[in-house]
Amino acid sequence: MKSRPLDVLLLLALAPAYVRRDNASVLIVVALALYVGVALWQPLDKVERLPEQFNRIRLAFLLRWFLALIVITAAVALPTIANIASLLTSERDADGFNPAYVTYNDGALQIALAMEKLQEGVNPYAATYDDSPLRYHSFVVDGQLIGRHPANEYFVYLPGFLWLSWPFYQFFAWMGLPYDQRWIFLFAYLILILILPRITKAPSDKLTLLIAVGLNPLLASPIVIGQNDVVIILTVIASLLAWEKGKEFQSAVWFGIACSLKQFAWLMAPFYLLMVITRPRNGASPTFDWKRGVQTAVIVSAIFAVLAAPFFWWDPAAFWEDIFLYPSGQVALNYPITGYSIGMLVLGLGWVSSPFDYFPFWIFQALIGFPILFFMLKKQWQQRTVGAMLLGGGIFIFGFGLASRFFQDNYVGLVMVLLTLGWLWPDRQEIDG
Repeated sequence: MKSRPLDVLLLLALAPAYVRRDNASVLIVVALALYVGVALWQPLDKVERLPEQFNRIRLAFLLRWFLALIVITAAVALPTIANIASLLTSERDADGFNPAYVTYNDGALQIALAMEKLQEGVNPYAATYDDSPLRYHSFVVDGQLIGRHPANEYFVYLPGFLWLSWPFYQFFAWMGLPYDQRWIFLFAYLILILILPRITKAPSDKLTLLIAVGLNPLLASPIVIGQNDVVIILTVIASLLAWEKGKEFQSAVWFGIACSLKQFAWLMAPFYLLMVITRPRNGASPTFDWKRGVQTAVIVSAIFAVLAAPFFWWDPAAFWEDIFLYPSGQVALNYPITGYSIGMLVLGLGWVSSPFDYFPFWIFQALIGFPILFFMLKKQWQQRTVGAMLLGGGIFIFGFGLASRFFQDNYVGLVMVLLTLGWLWPDRQEIDG
């Protein structure tokens, strides 16, 4: 059977999802048509790597890469910038409400508000946000409007986002410009787009990764409103690329930063450490380098501790409540049971009377999570590749999230990207041994 270029098929499948009734859609349609034309003119699916000299193959790759960037710009970058601009240009009513808050994710908004709290010398984890635009965000649970958003009371994001955002916040203040957290996430997304082709050698695989990840609807669409999973994906990829280049300390630092950004990175730690300590040897059984594993674990832990310590010592009780008790549903104003999780089954069976009630989801997380963890670590031990590490981490996050209190569509997007990267990472073939 004749092979089909996967990048072209993915672009044909994903690009139409971003076509709207606006001028940017013209760019998507034209670029898509030209991309197919270039693919017909010069196929790349049998080319193992780009030639060093400039020729027809390199020209075809550059044209397809450029056209894919046009689609990505029109589908993601331009709508994100338009949302940011609408917040600046839309008029507020007498109560201060701006209709553009509808397209500003509550998480991105809260991080921006946390910057203001820090500027005022207020601990973001001890602060309340009732006097902020967060009061315009609400929940609809079981068809009922829940007026007070839990984010008015709790700041769930790890300190890494505060350290990351603070220089940008100061730069915007120095320039006299209003700060918007979405600029950081868009910037991280664009960096991700630029480094994705570096993961593999084959030109068709470079384009496939670019399109499969960059136009994943559950990653790209959240960028437009300001959801932050792209930052975690970027830091994890940076860690793995550094590892493949033999820069072990740099890799551990990047992974430590990932762990300081979001709790999901913690779930990848067992797979990352197994990758670090496993030394595949040609024709020999795998062995462990425990010393290297301990050194890496110390570096990762030290990075997290250094970034978290100032906020923990500022108010240990508030930090623990916001970071650990709030997402587990053990506070006064809990985040409701929502999303694609077993929590919806718990709610439907009447095991809790309200989606805001506490339920010991750790039981399901242990029953589901530990078997997945054991099985995927075993698979990684057998294959001993970066791709196996990503596949194991992605599947474990999915199982853990499925057994959690809430598991939203952007979390599913994170898992899909990890699985895509794991499947397409070039070293995922099993090592003989």
